[in-house]
Amino acid sequence: MNAGETATATDALEVLCLANELYESELLNRLIVELAPYGTVEEYAEKRGTDEGADLIVEVLGKDRALRILQDVANEVKRQSKVGTGENDKVRASDLLDLE
Repeated sequence: MNAGETATATDALEVLCLANELYESELLNRLIVELAPYGTVEEYAEKRGTDEGADLIVEVLGKDRALRILQDVANEVKRQSKVGTGENDKVRASDLLDLE
């Protein structure tokens, strides 16, 4: 195992937490872009993280579009983090820190 590669449960947890943060950021960015034409970004920001926020997304964009956005964001996080792609089975936590 090379220096800096995920070697312990703590490292794996750190990678998971960073991937979750990336997912949250990517999803928020995508939803802002998707909701902006409908003028609902501010309303979503107020309801974000609640059932009402999720309901607003489905109401404005539709269930199929919302599900597609979730899948697209998950795929983008996998691509950026290389987690679960087989590209790099031993992900280094430092690789996730420089994703911007």
